[in-house]
Amino acid sequence: YRFRIEKLTQYGVATIAAFTGLSIIGIDLSAIAVIFGALGIGIGFGLQNFISNFSAGLIIFFTSPIKEGDRITVGTQEGYVTKINTISTIVTTLMDETMIVPNSLLISDVIFNHTFSGKDVFIENVIIIDYAADVDKAMEIMAEALKRNPYGIENRNPDVRVSSFEEIGIKLVSYMSIKDVKDKGRARAWNNLNVLHAFQDNDIPLPTRRINVMVKS
Repeated sequence: YRFRIEKLTQYGVATIAAFTGLSIIGIDLSAIAVIFGALGIGIGFGLQNFISNFSAGLIIFFTSPIKEGDRITVGTQEGYVTKINTISTIVTTLMDETMIVPNSLLISDVIFNHTFSGKDVFIENVIIIDYAADVDKAMEIMAEALKRNPYGIENRNPDVRVSSFEEIGIKLVSYMSIKDVKDKGRARAWNNLNVLHAFQDNDIPLPTRRINVMVKS
């Protein structure tokens, strides 16, 4: 801080000396005053943003809609709150990239806080089976496979439903709880692989695209 104060003092003295020198040699300072007036408008807008972000930082500090360590989604980016500063918040994305978010955005926009009330979350998995498949059997096999997920919460059974009827097959969707949101990607991938293996082991057919070829004689 001492270094910054010394620098500001030096700049101030230099500015006063420059204006004094220009006035002594007879240069009209009114044109320069107009330029500085325009600069002042720009500085005013900058200060407006500064005050807005600073006020938002105080709101975040006192109301704690997010806190360091929370997993949030800002726009299309999901990541962890690394540090909350007075003006901006540092978010580390799932791809280990650093995102600097103005605090005013965190107050004025919709932010998804995945860990606000706890680390456990629901995940969704979708798979399409062939129309020739036994739907009831497929749903039962899928539910049993999901129960073995090591990231899941005990005594919370997964929910498997028929979601829709697609052109190539029947879409099944599942919902299950996992212990920690940080394992969401791994848990979903585990489900996809093990449900696929379970369907293959129990002869549940998956759709394949059929190409109709017409041969003219």
